[in-house]
Amino acid sequence: NNGLHFGWEVEWPTSTMCLNAGLFDSYRTYFTDEVLFTGETWTPWLSINEVYDRIDIVYFVGNNVTVTNVEIVGPDVASSFVITPYESDHRAVLSTFNLLTTDLIEVNKNAINIYPNPTDGLINLNVKGYNGTINIQVYDLSGRILQTTNNTTISLKDYAKGIYVFKVSYGDRVEELKVVKD
Repeated sequence: NNGLHFGWEVEWPTSTMCLNAGLFDSYRTYFTDEVLFTGETWTPWLSINEVYDRIDIVYFVGNNVTVTNVEIVGPDVASSFVITPYESDHRAVLSTFNLLTTDLIEVNKNAINIYPNPTDGLINLNVKGYNGTINIQVYDLSGRILQTTNNTTISLKDYAKGIYVFKVSYGDRVEELKVVKD
């Protein structure tokens, strides 16, 4: 719908394999609207025969990693971070991450992904390699239960800024993780 790529939508095999392996695309995590934020890193030199695409991708993984900023680096107005002279044949992605210390979040040794953390509202959660029902309880730091859900997308939008405890039950396991709401 954005008028690019000659009307084609392509799922690139390498990108698909990275996402299926549990990695996250920092640009698409930060900018979720694919039409408004295309993230083109293909050549900045204009040509009618070019397919303008995202070829520079920064992947990440981790429970204590959140994307705080993403910029396109290049020589032109399509770049949010401009460098001249520019010595590459394509734009680059510059991603900034926040790594939470263990005093803010428990380091999870059992493959639970909870992201973004910190969050401004929506949290996504999954357990790698587990396809059964996941039960989630959200508590404030006083131990008061705020919500119980099986939905792996959880909204904290109506809650105040602070730290929340997620009690995650799956199979015969129960784990607690801390989430920071900005």
